[in-house]
Amino acid sequence: MDYTLAAPRRLNLDHYDSTDPAIYGSFQRVTANDVTLNDLSQYVALDGRFTSWLRFHLGWRLDEIGFDSRDLLAPSRSSDRWTNIQSPKATVSLVAPESLPLPSLSFSFGETFFTNDPRMGVSAIAGSLVSRARAYRAVAMKTIRGTELRITLGHLTKEQSFAKIDPDTGLQFNEGPSRNRYITVAAHRRFRIGMLEASFSKADARDLSNGTPVPEAPRLIFDLLGTIERLPWNLKARGEFEEVGRKPLGDGFNAVPVRQLRGVLVRPFWKGHLDAGLHFLIARGYTGQATEVIAVPGAGAAERHVGVRMPSNAGAELTLHF
Repeated sequence: MDYTLAAPRRLNLDHYDSTDPAIYGSFQRVTANDVTLNDLSQYVALDGRFTSWLRFHLGWRLDEIGFDSRDLLAPSRSSDRWTNIQSPKATVSLVAPESLPLPSLSFSFGETFFTNDPRMGVSAIAGSLVSRARAYRAVAMKTIRGTELRITLGHLTKEQSFAKIDPDTGLQFNEGPSRNRYITVAAHRRFRIGMLEASFSKADARDLSNGTPVPEAPRLIFDLLGTIERLPWNLKARGEFEEVGRKPLGDGFNAVPVRQLRGVLVRPFWKGHLDAGLHFLIARGYTGQATEVIAVPGAGAAERHVGVRMPSNAGAELTLHF
């Protein structure tokens, strides 16, 4: 059993009187709330095997969640609501003996949820307390000549919910229902001096109400990770390359691919009590990519693709182990 309490205070949203840069005006308060979130979770898990090759994992969780929102601008919009959520989970695994040229298989099902914004916003309409999600997954795994190969197929659906408040206007948005299908192929190999791991994931995320792609959901992720534990002078190295491909942002806009190369070189001293290291990041692309309607003096307002450029960096660090 777990109990969690979160109590953020004075959650304020402000906006300008106008989007015209010539008459932006002063900030106007849209919402101001004191929020208290209570979550009492009770869960039980059971795992075992019917035979040496047939195993199972079962789980069930009950969440009792309370949302207390005190509206400081309009007390009549205050609310105190509770909801109960049941989340079952199950996995069945078929473990093939290593002597057979067959992969091990597992099939999983699970339900979960995430909490929504309990505030009513300027439209004074109570949103959904939680959004439910359901997932199915199948995994095939086999070790061939010391290399572990894994293929994962996933299917995730999310229900429709009145979920989010716009941070600029205080208006609520209706989200979903959505579906995300993905396939991930991964390989892992350990060597005498280190490790090498690679994964490739391709996904298709769509809004089920109209069939359009879900904005800002990644469609392609490639990752390559390697470590070397035995280098001259007792050095250790680790490197990773990651690429997130183009993803739709909505209204015909697509994100720029993001590529990152990270590396670290570490040497221990004083019998492992002190580590000295160098690290670097070579980045290309933008984080927080989205679309915004921007007003430019003399050009009017237009929707544009925006983002924050990801800078490359390098540094050094010392870690002392007591």
